[in-house]
Amino acid sequence: MLAIDPGDIRKRYAKHMENLCGIHDGSENEVGNGYWLCKAVAADIEHKNVIPLYCEAYSQDAKDYRSVNNQLFKCIDKVSERIGNKGIWAMDRGGDRRKLFYKLLSDKKRFVIRLQKTRDLIHRGTKKNCYELAKCLPCPFQATIIKYEEGKEQRIQISFDAVPVKLPDRKENLWMVVVKGFGKDPMMLLTSCKVNLQVKESVWRITEIYITRWKCDESYRYIKQCYNLKTYGCEAT
Repeated sequence: MLAIDPGDIRKRYAKHMENLCGIHDGSENEVGNGYWLCKAVAADIEHKNVIPLYCEAYSQDAKDYRSVNNQLFKCIDKVSERIGNKGIWAMDRGGDRRKLFYKLLSDKKRFVIRLQKTRDLIHRGTKKNCYELAKCLPCPFQATIIKYEEGKEQRIQISFDAVPVKLPDRKENLWMVVVKGFGKDPMMLLTSCKVNLQVKESVWRITEIYITRWKCDESYRYIKQCYNLKTYGCEAT
């Protein structure tokens, strides 16, 4: 699993760092100065190890900046130079981008990306909103997730299923995996990995890939804490 996770570094005390720009501090949920991050790590579903692959800080105020999509493309291309089409790319809802889907499909990449509620898909020849489709989808498969929070064990009962879909204006066969139970709204995962709709383990595998992506968030916190990325500023030279 190859997780891409856009993030940020807030430079609270910096004044004259090169191309310092306005960012949204995800930790504090407020606007501040700093840099955006584009980071990729590799993780195995069966193991806890996380392998850093790529990390770049960038600014929308830099002269060579083009777009967020371009930063994502750059990350994918750089990693692919070394590993080719091995692995499955995974992203949170920030990866629900038409241009990103088109690039991944054109480059023959496998992916699992969480959808936003506004995404339209083609199901049985008809364009449908993914959220409306997910709400109406019966989810006969069941599983229990054990979540540890503040040292306490919490069991979460979830249900899940999948349906074949396509993106508008694209011919590739895709699948939307729907998971209910993590919150009040169903979680919707779009994947290019082939899914056997009759086999529970095949559908669940896609969910496992996405859950493994959360390891990327843990590695982000580790890097920021160990290297004090959010603490110090310095003068540009």
